[in-house]
Amino acid sequence: MDILKGIKIVKPYDGPSYFRYNYVTGTWCDCLAINDKNEILFNSNHFLSVANSRIQESGDSLTIPTRIYSRIKNNYNEIVNSKTNYLSISEKCLLFDNSFSPSNAGHDMSCKLKYYLDYYKDANVKFLFFNEGRKLNTNLYFGTLIDESRMIYLNEKTIYKFECLINVHQYNNIGDLNPKNKHVFVKMNKMICDKFEKGRTDINEFKNKNVLLLKSSNMNIIRKHDVFEVSKLTKTMESKGWIVLHPDISDFHTLLYLLNNAKTIVTSDHGGIVCGNQTYFNEKAKIITVAPCKEKNISIIGSKSSACRTYINHLVKKTILVNLNIDSLNCEEKFINLVEQN
Repeated sequence: MDILKGIKIVKPYDGPSYFRYNYVTGTWCDCLAINDKNEILFNSNHFLSVANSRIQESGDSLTIPTRIYSRIKNNYNEIVNSKTNYLSISEKCLLFDNSFSPSNAGHDMSCKLKYYLDYYKDANVKFLFFNEGRKLNTNLYFGTLIDESRMIYLNEKTIYKFECLINVHQYNNIGDLNPKNKHVFVKMNKMICDKFEKGRTDINEFKNKNVLLLKSSNMNIIRKHDVFEVSKLTKTMESKGWIVLHPDISDFHTLLYLLNNAKTIVTSDHGGIVCGNQTYFNEKAKIITVAPCKEKNISIIGSKSSACRTYINHLVKKTILVNLNIDSLNCEEKFINLVEQN
């Protein structure tokens, strides 16, 4: 992080701070908080803690350059140079939208689930949202769980002075979303499912479905190392009655209901797509993960553990290894046969 060299980054504290962000859809957010001494508060942006900062900044053959550190520095300068011109917020607040919000629905959702679990019982805490992200699937989802009186919408390119900004680490702590919190997920999901079912006469059309949820090139992508080319595969599976879900664009209530009531779920083995959405998988479904390999073939291995899906590792029946360009293999029927095998 040579770009930020000379700027002191300190441990966070729940005290007065100045905050600003720029919202750019499809990439990481440069959200940042500093104290009165112009020191950056460490937890105000996830990427202050990322080891491979060069790749995040400049990219490589498998990663789109995000210029996140250049943008953080520019944002820092904007705050320092204009922090006498701010909007004041005195309530105790938690930044609910985060570094991932404009670009990765899975990581964004896992952060928000962790924040919600930790703070929804504290009625004194207000949840901060980016106004530009009002229509994000994740925010539409949590809009049904958080009372409107506890929501505060911020605007980009505006400096806010918070008297008490809770600084929690912006990281996809899916490891904390484990069975100890299962009762909370069950309660949350039941609430959403009950609302989804209310007044519907076609509810059986959303139950016992075979669902495909893969990270593919038609989604918001920054890292390409686990992106599958599946246009032919998805067409074939849809023709056989499978439902293909896209976390960035699928209605989240429908997505949640389908996953909660699915017969079979085929999903990516790694990354934000499984990280955030795994909390909705029902324990009765047949869950199969798909992992990339360099070979131009397709095969099955035993259920492989993944750090991104700790919550459902014990539920995965098997993992399919296949080249990222699935379409080039013309293996649609073989893929489906491997999925359907006991």
